Amino acid sequence: MGRSTRYTLLTLVKGLAALEALEAADGGLTLTEVARRLKESQTVAFRALKTLEEHGYVRHDAVSRRYTLGLRIWELGARVVGRTGLVEAARPVLKWLTAVTGQTSGLVVLRATDVLYLDIRDKAGLRRLTPTTIVGAADLRRELRETRRAGVAINRGERQPDLAAVAAPLFDAHGECVAAVGIAGSRTRFADDLEDFKRHVRKAGEISARLGHRA
Repeated sequence: MGRSTRYTLLTLVKGLAALEALEAADGGLTLTEVARRLKESQTVAFRALKTLEEHGYVRHDAVSRRYTLGLRIWELGARVVGRTGLVEAARPVLKWLTAVTGQTSGLVVLRATDVLYLDIRDKAGLRRLTPTTIVGAADLRRELRETRRAGVAINRGERQPDLAAVAAPLFDAHGECVAAVGIAGSRTRFADDLEDFKRHVRKAGEISARLGHRA
C-alpha cells in the first residue's frame, strides 16, 4: 500500500486501496478478491468496503455478491474537472475546431498510461441518414420542445430505418443534463408498445435522483 509515515491514517489507506482495486477490475470484485488484493483479512476488507458503501463510494450487488465503484466517485470527479475551468475554457475552441474541420474534436488528459476524455464535440450540422431524419432547424426546435414537455425523446427510424428508440435525460446535482438512459429495438415493436416504453424509460430516469438531482 505504499510507504507510511507518522501522519498516515492506516484505515484510510486501506479504504483508498480498496477503491483502487475496484477501479482496476472490470465487473467488480468479491469480498474475498478485495481482501486478497489488499493483503488483508476478510474482516478488515469488509469493514472498509461497508464504510465506503454507506457513503456512496462503493456499491454491493446482493445477487452477484460483487463490489463495484459507486456513483459518488463519478460525482466528485465531475466536480473536480468542472472546478479546474479546463472544460469551460476549451469548449468554444473545440466547437470551432469541429466547425472548421468537419471532424470530431476532443479534450483529453493523461491518467497514468490511459487517456481520459473530458469533452467531445461531434461533427457540425444535421446529416440525413434516413427519410425520417430531422435535418431542419425549425423541425429540430419543435422536436426539442416536445421532448422537454414529454420528458422523453423518441427516435422513429431517424438513424436506421428499422430501428426505434426512447430515451430520457439524466441530471446531476447541479441540474445539468449529463447523460441519457434509453432503450432501442424494432420500429414495429415500438409502434405497438410505445406508451408503455415511454413510461418505463421515464421511471429509469430516476437515476438522476441517485446523482443528487432534486426536481
